[in-house]
Amino acid sequence: MSPYDAYAQGLIDRKHYIHLSELECDWEEITSTGPDGDTTILQDRKSGKQYSINEALKDGRLTQYDMSCYKEGKMSITEFSLLVAGEPSKPVFPPIIHSVPRSPIRTTPPSPLNYMPSSLRSSFPSLNSQYNSSTQLNSHNSGSLSNLTSTAGDEYFPISGILDTTTESRMSVRSALTRKLIDADTALKLLEAQAASGGIIDLAKKDKLSVHNAAERGLIDTSDMHKLLNAQKAFTGVEDPMTKDRLAVGPAASKGYIPQENARRYMEAQYLTGGFVNPSKAGRLSVKEALATNIIDSKTADELQDETTYKKELVDPITKEKISYKQAMDRCKIDHHTGLLLLPAASTDATDAPSYSNYRFSSNKY
Repeated sequence: MSPYDAYAQGLIDRKHYIHLSELECDWEEITSTGPDGDTTILQDRKSGKQYSINEALKDGRLTQYDMSCYKEGKMSITEFSLLVAGEPSKPVFPPIIHSVPRSPIRTTPPSPLNYMPSSLRSSFPSLNSQYNSSTQLNSHNSGSLSNLTSTAGDEYFPISGILDTTTESRMSVRSALTRKLIDADTALKLLEAQAASGGIIDLAKKDKLSVHNAAERGLIDTSDMHKLLNAQKAFTGVEDPMTKDRLAVGPAASKGYIPQENARRYMEAQYLTGGFVNPSKAGRLSVKEALATNIIDSKTADELQDETTYKKELVDPITKEKISYKQAMDRCKIDHHTGLLLLPAASTDATDAPSYSNYRFSSNKY
């Protein structure tokens, strides 16, 4: 068994893998010339397995920046091989804990505002009114135990999907894009916010998935994987090739590892969904905590607390006006089965528009 196979099976940790591989020089770079030009692969000498560098670039596991670091000698072939072959370990997402209350009476879905920074709660008037209304309605209704969910983890959920107001059914962002209920750029921005704040949302299971797992389940298009993997690094951290430290999105952007414009968008999504992420620690950070640990600087803190600085990069699916991510959150409806936020859109014909969910929404609930 090669060191990489042992690492992939969880028998040794990353540190031991790198140590053993460098001792035995397990990886070999092979370049061959064919009709389509040069093809370069990495071969695990012990197992004989081969991994295509071009495929790694195509799938988003490897970036041109990584290639430059490797060619300039700033990254060893052992570390480079992990990017080409793929890291076996998965990003750690906040746990989704389900509990069943003793009473069969359906509990009120938790407000997504409960765990937002206190300074933000008052600025989401429509969500506050929706939640208060649903509290009154649910106090008179009962439901099955299968619809009960706990509040744990709700602070980490961004805009999770789309609500078709014509058919009163919910669907994933990708499904809404396929049905032309939202435009491609808005869809990508919504998915980037999900990836940057914990994972791509599976509405059916109220679960968060890594970008690769989301692609396997058909929740994202493979053509968007590279951009979404970059957004995911805002949550899992960006490895500094020099120090090997795992950086939060702010410090990574200041060192040039993430474009500043993208970093601002990722930090905004984190701030609006419960706080900033320090990839080396669990939980979210307030503005004060993030400043104290150099996760953000004072300029970023001031801008994020001033909603007039938020860029309007989304298109409201119904009004077609340009809106910010925060405005989109404020216009969302609450899924009364999961407590997740759904952005309203409208299909053109209720008779032709299919339902993408077993859950239905009654207009009097909003």
